[in-house]
Amino acid sequence: MRRKRMVCAAVVLSLVAVFAAWSGGQEEQPATQAGGESGMSFEGQTVDVLLMASPIVQKFENLVSGFEVLTGAKVNLLLITPANFDEKADMELLSPKGAYDVVWLAWRTFHRWVAADWIAPMDGYLADEELVDPAVLKKEGFAPAAYRAMNVDGKQYALPIMAGAVILHYRTDVLDAHGIGAPPDTWAELGEVVKKVHSPDVVGIGMRGSKKGGNVGLILPMVMAANGASMVKDYPADMHPTVNQPAAIESARYYADLLQNYSFQGVLTASWQENVVVFQQGKMALYPDSNVLSGQILDPEKSVVVDKTGFAIVPRGTKSRVSAAAVHGLGIPANSADKELGYKFIEWALSEEVQLENALKHGYPAIIRPDLMMRQDFQERFNWGGGKWATVCSETYAKYADPLYRPMTPEWRQVEEIFGIAMSNVLTGQAEVTKALNEANEAIYQVYKDAGHYTK
Repeated sequence: MRRKRMVCAAVVLSLVAVFAAWSGGQEEQPATQAGGESGMSFEGQTVDVLLMASPIVQKFENLVSGFEVLTGAKVNLLLITPANFDEKADMELLSPKGAYDVVWLAWRTFHRWVAADWIAPMDGYLADEELVDPAVLKKEGFAPAAYRAMNVDGKQYALPIMAGAVILHYRTDVLDAHGIGAPPDTWAELGEVVKKVHSPDVVGIGMRGSKKGGNVGLILPMVMAANGASMVKDYPADMHPTVNQPAAIESARYYADLLQNYSFQGVLTASWQENVVVFQQGKMALYPDSNVLSGQILDPEKSVVVDKTGFAIVPRGTKSRVSAAAVHGLGIPANSADKELGYKFIEWALSEEVQLENALKHGYPAIIRPDLMMRQDFQERFNWGGGKWATVCSETYAKYADPLYRPMTPEWRQVEEIFGIAMSNVLTGQAEVTKALNEANEAIYQVYKDAGHYTK
């Protein structure tokens, strides 16, 4: 074992000083966490951590000194932009001797990396009574769907760090001005509200139109699923694609109509970044997208609609209510030389104390421990919509967030690329929706066939 028992008396660490400093305006102290009656020492070691530069970890370097105090290890933290992360991580994970002990697992690459044996199963570490501190880990506190999303074939490969779930952001003043007493509860109602409130100054809606990964391929399949149209026949038992079934075609036609006729110029190739800016500027009425983005939408330094934004559960389709959940996690590379130290960093980084401190200090509230959203200090810090935001998020995590509304397999990136290009051609008027989805269905079929999902 690379770890060793501490021979000194137990060190009890708390966040009392941290929160006192935060509330009183004094100098910030490093984040630490409550320990048990004994601790681990990794004195003289370094944990190398590779993270995607998501908003939730943009200021994480301000917290890692707490881990260094707790364990004696140093932290080497590298953040890579989302656009470049996959390529960088692929290169590192392919190497026989890895440079990193912790890696960010994005939903779009998770299954591919697991299938390639690039990620070490975490079950052995989670069961190691000498290594795990149950009071810090608190597995039961993770959003259940997010925790399960990091499991493949009964093995836990990561712990969730971010579980963005779609909620409806809307302009309360715009709806009030049109005599609309409540936000739309169904996608059909949303379409009617969008048409009613749309104007040259404030567009009716914003949604992701870009064909790139995590855009139209993230949001449109959610609408399809709510209308009873899954992307494959019976995931994961039967992977025959069904993106051209009638309910899928109607969902795609509905989506295209909203973006083509009731949104802002440029939306047809827009990702979440462009949508957020338009909403911040007060030029958008409704925006169904991830709760991870709510903090940016309501950034007081950039947004003119902080006090004019309401929050609601994602609309219901003709069959069900589905909230697209894109779960990201932290895992241990199979080629890491310090896997136990990597686990301890993950346990610390995803603890209640660190997650809460990161939210309170740095304004990133979409944490994957929903019970924390009900705490008074959290409610006071993020009292958006008079507390409605936290209530909507908590209910969404509990009832509607579905990380597997899309067929997540190692081939997903290829499938999403095919689907994204098809829908981009529809949105930009280069292809009729039925023809585009028929062709996409054939191409996706070939991807799954080549991968060995079936022979016919």
